[in-house]
Amino acid sequence: MLFGFPWFSSPQPRKIKASGNFGKTQTQTKSNNSRVFYRSSNRETVPTANFKVFKPNPEKLANKPVFPVKNKNAKSVLGISQLTFLQRWFDFIKIYDVFKNFNFYIVKWRLIERFNKLVAGFLIFVSLVFLFYLSLFDTRFLIKTYAINFPEGSFLSPIETEKVVGEIREKKMFGVLPGNQYWFINNQNLTLVGRGSVPEVQTVEIKEKIWPNQAVLEIKTEPILLTLGVTENNRVRYWRINQNGNVITEDTLNIREKLVMVDLPITFDKPGATLKEYKLKDDEDQVNRFWFVVWLWREFKTLGIEYVRTSVPSIVDSDVQIQTKNGTKLIFNTTSLTTENQKNRLEQFFLSSKKDDEKAGKLAYVDFRIPKKLFICYKSKECDN
Repeated sequence: MLFGFPWFSSPQPRKIKASGNFGKTQTQTKSNNSRVFYRSSNRETVPTANFKVFKPNPEKLANKPVFPVKNKNAKSVLGISQLTFLQRWFDFIKIYDVFKNFNFYIVKWRLIERFNKLVAGFLIFVSLVFLFYLSLFDTRFLIKTYAINFPEGSFLSPIETEKVVGEIREKKMFGVLPGNQYWFINNQNLTLVGRGSVPEVQTVEIKEKIWPNQAVLEIKTEPILLTLGVTENNRVRYWRINQNGNVITEDTLNIREKLVMVDLPITFDKPGATLKEYKLKDDEDQVNRFWFVVWLWREFKTLGIEYVRTSVPSIVDSDVQIQTKNGTKLIFNTTSLTTENQKNRLEQFFLSSKKDDEKAGKLAYVDFRIPKKLFICYKSKECDN
């Protein structure tokens, strides 16, 4: 150092770490068994074999450009390259990781699209909750008006029909939910309620639901065996009998399906009693006679015989009377002959009577109750009286 000023001192070598190719001539010295490099004091290029220049191999360079060519027709997408300015701005507060995570969820997982789906799902959930509230707690959707239809062969009296409808209105699902809710009413539940209130009910079906609180139902009952018309206390009443012989309901609408009239009036020893309280099903002879009547109707249809009236003298005997369209009465007994015997005699008689229509029209009655014989009576004869 000259006069204490550093700029006149002899040049001293500056130690730097080896971090790559510097593109300038360097010298190498060793100190403490470690390799260090010293920048030359002059700018002359001193070739040395201790340095190796690394250059890329032109054959291994990619044939395609390093950066992808942007498609002009492609839609712009929010990505890292577009957010570079934000990245640089965030660097000074050291939250690059936060920015990176934010960019990841925005670009990779499309958080905006997921947000839209969440909003849509929330709106759907609110709508379902609203409908659920209206369904359970708003009475405007409770079925209040029922129109009841019956298919052919089915019938219930107004009292029994109202009983079924009343049970439908009062029935609760799980003891809490109303069973007559517009949204939840269905055929299975209605059938269970109908059978529980009136045993003759087979099915209850929804034919139409009218917004918001009306329904059209069809109630199908079990097929009846016949309808029994009787005179009780000077009043004719019609009772529907099922296949087991039970009196199930009164035919108040005068449908009179499969009608059998009882000629003699019925009197009861108990005031206010009706035929419904009489246990016909416990009388096997009466049930057997009812089935015999049905069998006769089927045979008449096969033989082409038209009849206008079927009757029994009373509900304690075993005779059956059928009046044909020509006015001839046919008298049968359910205990004197077997059905096979009755069938053979019917076929023989009517096949022969068809050959003489004029003679057949003059018959007053034919008695089939006598075994092995037929008692035939013509009109205006003594037997006719």
